[in-house]
Amino acid sequence: VGKGENRHYYIIDAWMGKTNFTETIHTLQQYDQKRRKGDMSSRHRVFVEKVAYQEAFEQQVKQEGIIDITGVRPEGSKADRLLMISGLLQREKLFFLRNSACEKVVEQILGFGKEKHDDLVDAFTLAVLQMIAFKDSNFFLAGF
Repeated sequence: VGKGENRHYYIIDAWMGKTNFTETIHTLQQYDQKRRKGDMSSRHRVFVEKVAYQEAFEQQVKQEGIIDITGVRPEGSKADRLLMISGLLQREKLFFLRNSACEKVVEQILGFGKEKHDDLVDAFTLAVLQMIAFKDSNFFLAGF
């Protein structure tokens, strides 16, 4: 929300789970519909890491025209990407909604390098870096 130095980023929801190809597509479709809340004109984008399984997933989803999806090649390590966006947190430009889903993201961020799981950190950094890249747009964004 906002422009330039007045821009703020909000993480309003998160989801983590083990699913197969079909379940992942179904989950993303449900999430897309939930976020649109009947507003079919609102802009929604899904970003997926362009590596291994996810690259095949992107191709299949695009071919079937299910949702607007874009593959992104990650640059640097997860730690590097987290460091790149840490300034937004320090300058209070990035906020998390207070809910159990976002709390899981925060837990993984705070425990990064010590926790067993870091998938939400990975998706979080991907999503935030894409929000920064599309700085003049307001839209729902999912990263996985």
